Amino acid sequence: MERQQLFRIERLYQTWVMYEDPPVLVLDEATSSLDDETEKAVMDAVMGFHGSKTMLIVAHRLSTIEHCDIVYRVENKSVVRER
Repeated sequence: MERQQLFRIERLYQTWVMYEDPPVLVLDEATSSLDDETEKAVMDAVMGFHGSKTMLIVAHRLSTIEHCDIVYRVENKSVVRER
């Protein structure tokens, strides 16, 4: 499967999850394959749930988690609370 097809499938999945209204939203590297502009659009949509939904966001890009209330970092095989 080519990269563009994978990108479309990922975007469709993310949209489906947002509209199904699960009690907990888990995003595991959900924006890792996106360009900066698209990442911002996705995260703006996700942040629309802020305060009304529990979200677990796994990310390497700090920009993805900059608006999160609580941030943990995995370091030396342990979990460290950042804020």
